[in-house]
Amino acid sequence: GAIYAYDSDVRFQNCAFDGNAAEADGGAINAIAVDRASGALSIAECEFVGNAAQNGGALFAEKLAVLRGGSASFRENEAGRGSGVFVRGALGVEFLIADASFAGPHKGLLMCLPPLSL
Repeated sequence: GAIYAYDSDVRFQNCAFDGNAAEADGGAINAIAVDRASGALSIAECEFVGNAAQNGGALFAEKLAVLRGGSASFRENEAGRGSGVFVRGALGVEFLIADASFAGPHKGLLMCLPPLSL
């Protein structure tokens, strides 16, 4: 993948992730926190196109305290699970993706484990 963020607070704005790949998690971004009290990922006005991974073709997030996205576009990403976004350890996470578009013929454009009530 393009970015690996471990137990960090990161923000991406006005950027494009195109054609990145990872064997396991997060074709473009893989963000992992030690527990649900740390780690934050914000994406704004970003485009994710043609990224690939086993979990989270564009974005994989695990145990983050905060995951926010706004005006993001997820298109033609590929994954075994969650072709656009895959969130694991979502219970108790502040999770917001607003004004985002998801497109593509692939499996589970947005996948969360455990499942979220949307």
